[in-house]
Amino acid sequence: LVGSEMCIRDRLRSIFPELSPSELSICRLIVQDKTVSQICEILHRSSGNITSQRSSIRSKLNLDKNDNLKEILLERMRAYEEQVHI
Repeated sequence: LVGSEMCIRDRLRSIFPELSPSELSICRLIVQDKTVSQICEILHRSSGNITSQRSSIRSKLNLDKNDNLKEILLERMRAYEEQVHI
């Protein structure tokens, strides 16, 4: 992984330890503004698989299906960075 991608992955792992490595990969791509179809291409998975994993991420983070996943992820990353003074 490129340096900035590794940094995002490591931050996500610290903020969301309840997520699997696969879910963290999807979160990393979501915060990088990738669409579901782009995530499918990058990770070589079906849209059904990605949609299912996004649903699992929402469930683990206690989010409603109407919550914007990217906004929530970015918001929690900003809060974490403020807390640890990055």
